[in-house]
Amino acid sequence: MISFKSFYRVNAILNEGGLASTLTQQTVITPRTIATVEPLIMQFLDQYNEYAKTKNLPPAKFGSFLGSTAHYKEDLKDPNVDNIHYGDIDIQVEVPLYEETPQKNQTQWYNVFKQFIDEAQPQNISPTSEGGKPIINIGGEDWVQVDLIIHQSHLLEWGRYRATPERGLKGMLYGNLISVLGDCLNLSIQHNGVQFKSKEGKRQPFASTRGQFELHTVSTNPRTFILDILKYEAGTDAIVATADPLLKANPGINTEDVKAEYLIKGIKGLVKSFDRNGMLGKGNLSEYQTPEDFLNKFWELYTDKIDVTLNATKWDKAPPEKVAQAHAKIKGDLAKVKKIFQSI
Repeated sequence: MISFKSFYRVNAILNEGGLASTLTQQTVITPRTIATVEPLIMQFLDQYNEYAKTKNLPPAKFGSFLGSTAHYKEDLKDPNVDNIHYGDIDIQVEVPLYEETPQKNQTQWYNVFKQFIDEAQPQNISPTSEGGKPIINIGGEDWVQVDLIIHQSHLLEWGRYRATPERGLKGMLYGNLISVLGDCLNLSIQHNGVQFKSKEGKRQPFASTRGQFELHTVSTNPRTFILDILKYEAGTDAIVATADPLLKANPGINTEDVKAEYLIKGIKGLVKSFDRNGMLGKGNLSEYQTPEDFLNKFWELYTDKIDVTLNATKWDKAPPEKVAQAHAKIKGDLAKVKKIFQSI
């Protein structure tokens, strides 16, 4: 028997790049595909758990589908179901709390799944699979790649709704509303919650800060994280903040009905709250003298991210007709988001 940590140390050889496989290139991912994949990924995890017992490893279990595939059951009811296509398949895998950082924890789990695939040769799984990207046979010559997104138990709900977009809206367009809010405040709002890094009491650029730093978590509640940001920012200046009515009504993600409009109202409500409490132009908000300063910066960063995606080199090798369709979808959804943003 070996411990999970020891297992990781002797098997830390995973290359976490994308998987270039010809097996999956011809498969079109539709809601019917996801319905086929779900029992197969359950089978994969069941087989892993049997294997884990023999290696003294922690168990893992299915959480939920993420991204656009989170809505596949609703999409199955659509009369045009076969015309609904997904770009990829992301699946949340729930794992026990582990003492390492979430990023290192994910790498550890990918190593474990790779070892499991190599040693146990699980049914319906290609032996060429990477640990975090099993390639599953869904019948005949059809294969799909599934990306496993590892979430520790205490981050399960946050991780699920952070990665679930509005149905019908490109996931990137929805997710960037959240990440850009973080960019404007020097926060990271990703799979591990609302976080920031500090050195000697000063907030640091999250992505580029290395070495010794303090990591702070502001919120892991998907329903209230925007309101929680106000409370935290106000607390640093010893202000008793009053939330604007727009923020009170839209404090985070509406997990019962995920919509970009709800999220945008929350963001605008946050900015209104900063203004009504006299917080703009001070401390972490010193860059913004007025609400307009903040919202203009937000929209600039948001559209910059879309431009980067539209001009990415990944499109160079794709069929021109597929590139045109993808770009049209992105631009159409951007227009929808802009209309909502301007109307509130």
